[in-house]
Amino acid sequence: ADRTFSGCSNLRDVDFSDNIIRIERGAFSGTGLEEDESNRIDGVLYHNNCLIEVNSEFSGNLSVKPGTRLIAEDAFWYCSKITSVNLPESLTADLCDCLSCQDCTSLKTITVDENNPEYCSEDGVLFSKDKTELITYPLGRTDLTYTVSDGVNRLSSYSFYCCESLMILNIPETVQEIHTDFIGCDNLKIINFDGSLEQWKDANSYSNPNINRFVSVFCRESSVIENIKYNFTNFIIFITRTLFRRYY
Repeated sequence: ADRTFSGCSNLRDVDFSDNIIRIERGAFSGTGLEEDESNRIDGVLYHNNCLIEVNSEFSGNLSVKPGTRLIAEDAFWYCSKITSVNLPESLTADLCDCLSCQDCTSLKTITVDENNPEYCSEDGVLFSKDKTELITYPLGRTDLTYTVSDGVNRLSSYSFYCCESLMILNIPETVQEIHTDFIGCDNLKIINFDGSLEQWKDANSYSNPNINRFVSVFCRESSVIENIKYNFTNFIIFITRTLFRRYY
């Protein structure tokens, strides 16, 4: 749970067994782990095989220490100056949304050791090892258009989060599950999907990219009329929701 050991000032040692797969927000804030300077390397707080916190003033490239298996969920909060992150072979635990932190506005590249059994990267974007899941598109990238690799079948919950520069997203027919709401992707206007409208609806049933704004979706295997009807319906829903929030 969040803030599990928060305020435990005498806590100075924790054994992160292999059974621990994630460390949630604020778990070790105000503990003795933070006070022990021997745990810090170049402004990064480590303990045993866990990266707990990165100093907010850290800038440039961050190479996570070899042997690190876990990264705390809030490790990169307020780190607006980090431009790239290198993940070691040993990092195998669930990354959750730690690299999708809205504060990482300068993060443009994520790379992974080629021997890592769980993760890999392509063009600076983080994927599962088999490249079937897109995990994190760095929010500091300035590309206006991005094309998801063919073969990806899942977009994770925070795969596209606060990517303010992104305007056009191309998604292959292989994608079957879209879990992201594209929160903070305020300039995203067009999604091109290589499959049919029915395939898109099935894939998008896990989430709703139009929940905060209107995004035009064009399905290449469906007719122009079908696409127009679908987008017109979504536009009406968007306007209705907007008016409802404004007046009620």
